[in-house]
Amino acid sequence: MKNINLKSQKGFSLVEMLVVMAIFLTMALVVSDIFMSVTFVQGKALAGQKSMNDLQYNLDQIASYIRSNKIDYESYLPSMTGRVSQLNLINDRGEKISIRKETENCVAPAQSCVRVRLNGFDTVLTSNQVDVNKLYFYISPLKNPYEYNEVEKKFEADAQPIVTVVFEGESLKFVANARQKINLQTSAASRNYER
Repeated sequence: MKNINLKSQKGFSLVEMLVVMAIFLTMALVVSDIFMSVTFVQGKALAGQKSMNDLQYNLDQIASYIRSNKIDYESYLPSMTGRVSQLNLINDRGEKISIRKETENCVAPAQSCVRVRLNGFDTVLTSNQVDVNKLYFYISPLKNPYEYNEVEKKFEADAQPIVTVVFEGESLKFVANARQKINLQTSAASRNYER
């Protein structure tokens, strides 16, 4: 019979192999956890950027409505408070336009949206991937600058109408507990300043 000398054989023992595998699996777990975290943060950032782009586009559309139309001061009678939740405008053909936040009839999955009404027809302005949390309009001056006061022989206000729009939205493209809130604000002056 052959005599086998265990000391002369080279290789790894079972204990050494188990230790190496444990170290390798620990490192693989750490690397995969880092990869998952980076992927999550990147997805959240991309969803937030997409939502911000959508809301910025909507804000630009609202500003365009303000610049190209007149504020309907008559619709805010008897008095205007400055901050309103619905912006009422009149175009050059005398058609009424209203812009407001709404929680009904939005395109799913959005639960709240911005609607524009022109001649009784509603159009959803915002994307279905964005929920609108707040939409306020601050109108200045508070008195109608187009109305001439015959008694005092002057206009009610001597300033060009300016509307500041405050807009808060939330991305729906990501998991509910990681949604980003986006706050935007702009001011636009009506270019229809007729006297």
